[in-house]
Amino acid sequence: NSYGGEPSPQAGEGDKRAATATWARKIASKPHNMLIFFTMANVLLYLDRGAIASAGVNGSLDTRTCVPVNLCGLEVSNGTCYALPNSPPETKCTMQGSPRHGFQGDFDLNGAQDGWLQSMFLVGLLVASPCFAFAAKTKDNIRLCGLGLVLWSVAVLCCGFTFDFWSLALCRTFVGIGEAALITIVPNFIDTCAPPTQKTKWLAVFCVAIPSGTALGYAYGGLVAYLLHWRFAFFIEGAMMMP
Repeated sequence: NSYGGEPSPQAGEGDKRAATATWARKIASKPHNMLIFFTMANVLLYLDRGAIASAGVNGSLDTRTCVPVNLCGLEVSNGTCYALPNSPPETKCTMQGSPRHGFQGDFDLNGAQDGWLQSMFLVGLLVASPCFAFAAKTKDNIRLCGLGLVLWSVAVLCCGFTFDFWSLALCRTFVGIGEAALITIVPNFIDTCAPPTQKTKWLAVFCVAIPSGTALGYAYGGLVAYLLHWRFAFFIEGAMMMP
């Protein structure tokens, strides 16, 4: 069938061995295993959505100011405050805000550009979804899903190597295209393979990944950016999906 199950009895022994040689075919032979696989993949997809929106990965521009602003100045090179020459001797300067960080700070993105990154992801998702849905009618769904997830992994890894707004926007578009494979194929898989009395449960299990993956993504993005760098959030995500 379209989910890579065992070949028909008429198939030769060579075809049968070829169909069961890979781990994907072994997973496909047991629908419960496929549900676990798809759910774990969905967690990673939404982990990415949460991570890119997290304060650590998304970041911000330089918001540091020294107060009182009319009496103090900021030395950008070393991040210290100093009293202006015309300020009283007793003036005490304190710093507020934070230095630039995340891709928004590294690429000097304004609010509109930051918003467009999310829009480009959705453009890729919306354009590719009907394409994958149409292909799923005649093609092997397991291969289609694998193709989408490999594309997603490569695109997420490339996000870690981006150098400006346009390169990141292009990578996020392909992330959306890759994600489209999973979200269009899984509902059909549940309808085809789930026991009639458990279809709602299977769909619920799959959908639990949406809030849980997003919530984990916020914490994950902040933690990785703090311990390593915001780019490593994408490197780790892509590596986790590859197997």
